[in-house]
Amino acid sequence: PAFVKAAGGAPPRHDLTTPAFRAAFGRLFDGVAPHPFADTKLLLEKELGQPVDRVFEHFHPEVVGSGSIGQVHRAVLRDSGRAVAVKVLHPGAADAIARDFVLLQAAASALDRWFPATFRHLELPTQAAEWGRYIASQLDARVEAHNLRTLRANFAGSDYVAVPDALLATPNVLVQEFCEGSPATPEFLASLPPRTRDIIAGKGLNCYCQMLLRNHFVHGDLHPGNILIDARNPDAPTVSLLDVGLCLDLTPAEAANTRRLVASFCNWDAEECIAAVLGMGSHQRYADIDAFKANMRDLFRRYKPSDDTTQADVNGGLENVLNGMFDCAREARVTMDAKNANLTFSVLVLEGFVNSLNRDFDMVTHAARWLATPPSAASATAALANAVATATAAASAGVAVAKTFRPPRSINISAA
Repeated sequence: PAFVKAAGGAPPRHDLTTPAFRAAFGRLFDGVAPHPFADTKLLLEKELGQPVDRVFEHFHPEVVGSGSIGQVHRAVLRDSGRAVAVKVLHPGAADAIARDFVLLQAAASALDRWFPATFRHLELPTQAAEWGRYIASQLDARVEAHNLRTLRANFAGSDYVAVPDALLATPNVLVQEFCEGSPATPEFLASLPPRTRDIIAGKGLNCYCQMLLRNHFVHGDLHPGNILIDARNPDAPTVSLLDVGLCLDLTPAEAANTRRLVASFCNWDAEECIAAVLGMGSHQRYADIDAFKANMRDLFRRYKPSDDTTQADVNGGLENVLNGMFDCAREARVTMDAKNANLTFSVLVLEGFVNSLNRDFDMVTHAARWLATPPSAASATAALANAVATATAAASAGVAVAKTFRPPRSINISAA
């Protein structure tokens, strides 16, 4: 399971791998087989301490979705008649992953020790440790329950996004509110009416800007399968966030540097972007900083819009700068902390999401509004109070509150 999860995670790591490598390795992640329903039933009864039919009025044996860690079923609660999604971890997943990572860590250490000239700059043992922490954060369903409650508190009163309510959590089972909709694949988004796509683009951008620039608590595994769109009412579509087991809780320094990076894109400022990227690593001992700066300046010069550039071309230039930034960093062996690499890639995911909805959507102006109004001390205090209240409610409801995933300090950016 660890290697399957790594295959699923490697394609998004633009900071570590080339496009060809990501395309080939990512195919290993397709079609994860579910475990038998009999195993689900046994695990549920063990975790819940009572028969399945006493908790659920209906429990569908068919799997809604299956990944390397667990699978999801649809059900209806007996006491309330509420439709829910039940995530059940695969039996033995934790033990299998632990065995996998003993092998992965040993291989990483051996390559680092035996072939230092070839592999030392990749810091393979650190990368192996990062994968271990990345997956470990998703092996306790109570962590995801806590993240759901935090995100719900952060977006309380907002119409940008819907976050399902966590109703029950044990180490291996999560019962949450069922969300209607379809995954935000490019094919599905293209099938929607133009006005609906525009509304979704605005909601998606507002959702991400609030997570990144206001709350500093960000969904750490954004991709089309984790964004659900309910467009049954084309004038009021709903965007839901799913699979929040991995969330990134930013320190004040990380939040300030990420804000600097976003501002550099809004202002087309190469120097600010260079400083922000170099500030995302705990060290740059392997980097060719002069080459990185020269290539980044050339990248911005090449795609910076002029007064008569169309909005679609502005967006296309921004996409090229984002992708090119990863290429420049990788080629110059610039290091980036794992959390920052994830955050930076999520900006690329957001850009692709909005562009797939409307190539003429003015993302720069939209994001600049969020940068122009920094959160006040009062709003920060209110957010803290809201988070404390949420944690207290979670604990009193029997949902264990766990710390969010914190990756190791440094991951190297280099070509695969």
